[in-house]
Amino acid sequence: MINSNHTWLSLLDVVCRFNSSDQYIPLCTSHNRFLSAIPAVTPFLSGFEYHLLSLTKPCDSLVCMLTRDLHTFARLSSIGDDDKKEHLVQANHATEILLQLPELLCVTDHVWFELDAYPNNALSLFVGNHSNIQSMDERNSILMTCTTLSQQWISSLSSNPIPLFDFDIALSFLFSLIPDWLISEVGIMDRNSDKAHIKLLMTPPKSVLLNTFLDIFIEIFPHTSIQVEQLRSSDLFEKLNNFHCHYQLSIALFKDRMIGAFEVLPEFNSQEVDQYDNLFHSILASCSTLLEIPDLNNQLACETLFLDIAGLSFSSRMHHLKLCPKMNGVWVPKIYRDLRIIE
Repeated sequence: MINSNHTWLSLLDVVCRFNSSDQYIPLCTSHNRFLSAIPAVTPFLSGFEYHLLSLTKPCDSLVCMLTRDLHTFARLSSIGDDDKKEHLVQANHATEILLQLPELLCVTDHVWFELDAYPNNALSLFVGNHSNIQSMDERNSILMTCTTLSQQWISSLSSNPIPLFDFDIALSFLFSLIPDWLISEVGIMDRNSDKAHIKLLMTPPKSVLLNTFLDIFIEIFPHTSIQVEQLRSSDLFEKLNNFHCHYQLSIALFKDRMIGAFEVLPEFNSQEVDQYDNLFHSILASCSTLLEIPDLNNQLACETLFLDIAGLSFSSRMHHLKLCPKMNGVWVPKIYRDLRIIE
């Protein structure tokens, strides 16, 4: 719940306080205006994306709003100027479009704004639902209304928008293999470049073992079988397999191709923070071995952080790992740190 007494404390203020002792969250300076305009109590969750193969660069920033707070966010983000490339202006315009799509807001409960770090500097948009129950009609409604959203938002940027894809053609094969999986999120990515695509985050209806998940992944993306078998024989597989994790399928849908990745969400127990942090230390070490690079623990801190400021409590912990097999046989890993208010 948003409290007007705390609106002076911005998200940027909290990140800077977390960074006061160490550079836990290497922000891109182009994100400062966006984060300074958002009260720290407004987002449902915030996040920061670290590209493990380029940790010397600033991280991407993500802010998640519940759809019930979109009217508040529309007011906050209207402080922008007329520069169409400015994140705040783009986010405000996306919010105004969302508020005009009640059918979409009926089947989703949250929105993510993702700010890429310089030099990309793009803003991407995700809509999703936290529910673990989804009917076929709800899934179809999400796809249909997200098609409308993507068309409106992309066309608002250019009179000659980049064509994306036909949902029916692109997804018929996918849903023939995983007909009961849930659509957790739909993202509209890089909408003003030749890299424009739609991203789907799919969740199995019930928790599955890593081996089972990888079998499904190979069935959808058979060209990744060598990389997947390499992963199965790695120390990283053993670490993940021995910890209770949830797995999600991330699919990038381009006009002419479909690229797969998967996300690993270890289960967090507030009574076992040290064990959770140790897992991410071991994940970094295992990724280093898999990629044949120096230990990433020397470049990235994994500790869960706590902060009390102005009568509010915040925490920031490692949230999940994303793995994408590339055509050259290399795995490209990313790790996400979150930031949340503690009720």
